[in-house]
Amino acid sequence: MDEGIVMARPHVFFGELGGLAVEASYQAQQRGVFSTPGAPPGSLAAPEAPHAASLVRFGVSPFVTPAGRGGLSRPVVRLAWALTLRDAGARGLYPEDDVFGLRETEHFFGLGAEWWFNTPS
Repeated sequence: MDEGIVMARPHVFFGELGGLAVEASYQAQQRGVFSTPGAPPGSLAAPEAPHAASLVRFGVSPFVTPAGRGGLSRPVVRLAWALTLRDAGARGLYPEDDVFGLRETEHFFGLGAEWWFNTPS
């Protein structure tokens, strides 16, 4: 199996307490096939072509950091929206009745909070 991801996650602060993070990625996977389905064990039947799958994801996340600027400042409260576009190969990796295998486009909306334990904030 060969797989890889190319991703960018820049973020920018607007003032001292908040900002915007953006994510863009391309993810691909190729699974090799060593024998033809239905061929007798040990036969030299021609192998099938590898299964290729890929997706593109884009997300936007505005955030607030009450402790001020900094990539490691906590706590952080964020909203998130992500759009995922799967090709037919990626959808084919899910079981037949799995809803993720049926959708080419997926939207994710979320709310998150993050903080460090054992800190005064």
